[in-house]
Amino acid sequence: MGRFKIVKKNTFRALFIGTDGSGKSSLVEACLKDIPNAECFYYGLKDYKTPFLDKVSSDGFIFRYVLFPIECIARNVSLRNKRMLLIDRMPGWIYTRSNLGSRMLRLFLPRVDILFLCDADEDIIFKRKPERSIESLRNDRKKWHDFYRIFPAPKKIIIDTAKNNVEQASAIAILEIGQYHEN
Repeated sequence: MGRFKIVKKNTFRALFIGTDGSGKSSLVEACLKDIPNAECFYYGLKDYKTPFLDKVSSDGFIFRYVLFPIECIARNVSLRNKRMLLIDRMPGWIYTRSNLGSRMLRLFLPRVDILFLCDADEDIIFKRKPERSIESLRNDRKKWHDFYRIFPAPKKIIIDTAKNNVEQASAIAILEIGQYHEN
């Protein structure tokens, strides 16, 4: 399946994914400090470009398969003329579900050049996010590993945020971005 080419071709896009508490937002913030002209773009299920979606967002069919694609188009338009984008998350269910609606939504998501999976053992993440159960974290980690496996990115990197502090993790990400971006 092809993708809409709404984003300028020379825009470099790095996507950071992982379960809540995996360190993706902290990693993006650290990378922003050291990559000149990089911009962060949140692609999660809030902070909508289409204002009325904040009032109607839910987990329902109409939102996911009618309203969210409109939001994706609005977000993609705002990505134009950017040189270096660090994308903080993307709805994982679009790639981990195989129904027709999810497969169609993939057409509206931005293509990325490099994918980073921020990961840590669920016991470590539980210490960061104690409001979640170990079982829920285990299931969520599996979902993000499935997303990582399925998502079509030319380069994919797993960063263990338990073994690497935020400075080490950002150094890894910046090195990978630099090497890939130069080629």
